[in-house]
Amino acid sequence: VYNAVVACYNGTNNWWKPYLVSRIIHAESVSDSGAVCIVTVNEMIAIRFVTKTTEVKENKSIRLEYPKGAFTGEGAWEFEAQGNQTKVRFIWKTKPSGVWMNILSLITSLDKKHSHVMQKGFENLK
Repeated sequence: VYNAVVACYNGTNNWWKPYLVSRIIHAESVSDSGAVCIVTVNEMIAIRFVTKTTEVKENKSIRLEYPKGAFTGEGAWEFEAQGNQTKVRFIWKTKPSGVWMNILSLITSLDKKHSHVMQKGFENLK
């Protein structure tokens, strides 16, 4: 599961389409500290933001900073092996950035939209 998430952010295997598309623009892999990706989420409208990898523990966690774009803040992927399965957790601590996203946050629940996109991704990943 760790490798599948890395491949998705790298843009080499996008099981999250059409809900999320990522393209790496700095480094070889999102698993490299300092890697930068442009992420587009297609939920209602296309929303773009930048992620920067701040810490990686292979097969255990990936910590991300959201320095600019529709959201600023941080996120963290956590992976825990449980027999033949992997428990995945994503912690999302962001705030909307810019006038448009702040207005959008007043008329819709961005947390619910985020949850919907995450669940669709997990369904595609199986």
